Amino acid sequence: MAGMIGTIPAMPRPLTEWRKKDVKALLKTAPTPQRPTLKAPQSVYEAISIIQHCLPLLQWTGEARYCDSLNDALFNQLIPALLTKSFEQHLAQQAVVDAAQWMYLTDEQGVSINLYLNAFARIVTPKFSFTLDQTSRMPFGSRVQVRVGGLKSQTPLELRLFIPSWQKTTPIIYVNGREEFCTKEKGYAVIRRKWNAGDEVFFDFDLTPRIEGSLLRVGALYYVPTAAPSLPAYPSNELNCYEHPILQGKGFTAEPITDKPILP
Repeated sequence: MAGMIGTIPAMPRPLTEWRKKDVKALLKTAPTPQRPTLKAPQSVYEAISIIQHCLPLLQWTGEARYCDSLNDALFNQLIPALLTKSFEQHLAQQAVVDAAQWMYLTDEQGVSINLYLNAFARIVTPKFSFTLDQTSRMPFGSRVQVRVGGLKSQTPLELRLFIPSWQKTTPIIYVNGREEFCTKEKGYAVIRRKWNAGDEVFFDFDLTPRIEGSLLRVGALYYVPTAAPSLPAYPSNELNCYEHPILQGKGFTAEPITDKPILP
């Protein structure tokens, strides 16, 4: 489940021929992820391409900007495609399995958490052996909770929490119910402390809708409005075919970008 930062572990099948020099060359020629003008992945095929290109860059650099692209692809196209009965469903299934490589990345100091879904993982490195029990309702809910287990008392460990670019300020991080000091490094909230088994971290993201170009964005999700969007906009009780809530605003509704045309 966990990979190592600064190494090139096993890649998704289309990338098995990649070598370190290829990644170094790509870092020089494409310092930022290749993304469309509106930033939102507009098809399953584009989302898979983002996974293939940004996954090795994240593993090689440990920089959260590539994690942003991976999360956008996963939440806006790949996970919704799992609910369809189509050829794209099979492609999305493999891409989601490949994406599990970047949920946790480790180095000698600790671990980076790059994806907020319900998960339980055992992290084993030459220096550490511990578990992470993670609960989250992302991308629809704001709360993320992580419980650390399997550590000896007072074990020094660096925990790096991915802060998406749409989160304009670093959320307040709590450990065992108390606000914890952290630093912002490479797009992560970094906690350096001595941990005990059972320590629990929690924080909340800001999921207030905002306008980006001709689209609305709520956290990781992009929405396509039926008319020019305005604020405020609110989630309705109605769900689309992908079980995503439909947004409502003054004179428009908005559905997730999946399979929707983009207004010019």
